[in-house]
Amino acid sequence: MRPNPTQTPSTSRAKSAKQTNTTKSKEEEQMQNNENNIMMEILKELKDMRKENREFRKEITELREQITKREEDLETRQNNMENQLSNLEKKTEMQVQKLEDKLKVLEETEEYRKRREKRNNIIIKQKLHNTQEDGTISANEIKNHTKEILKKIEAEVDFSRAAYIGKDGANRDLIRVELKNFDDKMKIMSNKRKLQGQECYIDSDLTSEERRIQAEIRKKAKEERKKGKTVKIGYQKIQIDGKWENWTEGSRVKGT
Repeated sequence: MRPNPTQTPSTSRAKSAKQTNTTKSKEEEQMQNNENNIMMEILKELKDMRKENREFRKEITELREQITKREEDLETRQNNMENQLSNLEKKTEMQVQKLEDKLKVLEETEEYRKRREKRNNIIIKQKLHNTQEDGTISANEIKNHTKEILKKIEAEVDFSRAAYIGKDGANRDLIRVELKNFDDKMKIMSNKRKLQGQECYIDSDLTSEERRIQAEIRKKAKEERKKGKTVKIGYQKIQIDGKWENWTEGSRVKGT
């Protein structure tokens, strides 16, 4: 094949250069397109990330609000429970106080009834000789012994009943004598000093509460006598060096 006489070497080089430039231009355009695509993908990912971030922040905010509300609700419920408990404690305390007041009234009423029953009674304390086969003392002997004691102190008064009730801490026999009136009892209590020096004693018939009070008074008297003071004992009262002190429910009150 013969060369084209019209195609010179310079024309051939120009054509080749043009083709090369065209190829480069297409490659650059392709690269630019690739970069743009990458950039678009990055921008899209950034947009998606911002959206996810906003949604996440929103969820966090909502969660915090829920937690805050729950804490407020919990605090409210706790305060309500504390108030209910406080009211219940106050109510219970009031009920207990009412019951204690009622019990105190009942105790005072019962104590008063017992004192009224024992008001005219006396207790004779003395070791007696048991004459019964079972070691006891007959009712007739108790009655006769009571009369002898009253005769000794010149207080021969009538009595309704005399009964053996046991022994005391000193192993003395105890006889309860029920008198007909309080004046007769006062006569006996005034004359019982005539038994001084004998192993026989006469006391008022006391309730358990009265005995407790008298025991405290005797304990106090013993302590004061050890200090060298002059002491006298009365019913629910004590005299120390000439000054009387009254006793109520085991406690000293106003001195006289």
